[in-house]
Amino acid sequence: MTQPLVKWAEIRNKEGETQWTVWAYPAATKTTNSATKESLPQGEEMKRPKEGPGENQDPMTDAQKRYLFRLLADQGIEGDEAYQHLKKTFGVEYLRDVGKSEASRIIDQLLKAGQEVKHGSETAFP
Repeated sequence: MTQPLVKWAEIRNKEGETQWTVWAYPAATKTTNSATKESLPQGEEMKRPKEGPGENQDPMTDAQKRYLFRLLADQGIEGDEAYQHLKKTFGVEYLRDVGKSEASRIIDQLLKAGQEVKHGSETAFP
């Protein structure tokens, strides 16, 4: 038994009149990953590469980024070494991909690690 055609898209002119209508069979629809040429079954979506700080999350603020670098400088980690340390800590390629909540969590850990070092503990933030 063949699935009925469903309206997939419409093209309209400036006046709102339909110029084109595209109809498709739902069962024939496949998602193809152009990079790997893999087809996925209908209804399955491709996982997109992470762009930005994640879904529904604001990016880390400039103030948070400055504070992170300042806290690392207090531990003797500065410049490019601090940048690489933060990328590794957050597990990102670029710091712009870090969200506000992630940055806050690491700031809290750095502050706690700084207090432990001041109190004579040997443990510090990795």
